[in-house]
Amino acid sequence: MNNVFNTTVSRTLRTSHLAGPVLVLAPHADDESLGCGGLIAALREQKVPVYVWLVSDGTMSHPNSQAFPADRRCALRESEFRQACMQLGVTGKQLRFFRFPDTKVPLPGTDEFATAVGQFCRHLKKLNPKTIFTPWRRDPHCDHQATTALILKAIEESYWPGELYEYPIWLYELARPGDAPHPSEVEVFTFTLKEDWQWKKKSAIETHRSQLGQLIHDDPEAFSLQPEVLAHFTTPTEYYYRTL
Repeated sequence: MNNVFNTTVSRTLRTSHLAGPVLVLAPHADDESLGCGGLIAALREQKVPVYVWLVSDGTMSHPNSQAFPADRRCALRESEFRQACMQLGVTGKQLRFFRFPDTKVPLPGTDEFATAVGQFCRHLKKLNPKTIFTPWRRDPHCDHQATTALILKAIEESYWPGELYEYPIWLYELARPGDAPHPSEVEVFTFTLKEDWQWKKKSAIETHRSQLGQLIHDDPEAFSLQPEVLAHFTTPTEYYYRTL
């Protein structure tokens, strides 16, 4: 187990514990597959309604590409997102796109934050999920922190009464002192993937070809998911936090 999870004894998360509809927030196209892919596949197998919100436009993964300018990068990443979610059993109106600028999802203290919270509130009230999954609030990426700040504020303003879980992404590789949760903050949950769910998760991750260095080749500063990063997400276990 990665040391960021050694802070407390983990509990087993079961799909029977989770009331639907379930909402998953993905700051970028691929976070849904990396962080929650197995759980989404399991929930959909059991006919639990799952909705996924894609928060950013994803355009900063290859900012210098001429072959794929920003609008084309956005369209590509959204297409990959749709295909990945389809692999997991989520399609059509179960997906929502906010298209906030990549690396500039509104943070608290900015003029744009209140407007973005208003958008989240409207959609949250309309959907009325019973369970929400969002990135860990101190996951070391500005868009991950912003996404969770937005949904937490929307939850507060909407008086939403459901269960909230948080999932790590960059905590594995980039955690600094203070990023990981303290035992007094959270319960750690583990979700064990059956072979079929693990296969669907792997297929969904592989659908994000632009993030695996397989499509855009004209940006030497491009981002791509390296094998050592992917290794955290190809095990039969997913980790989730629930605040105390």
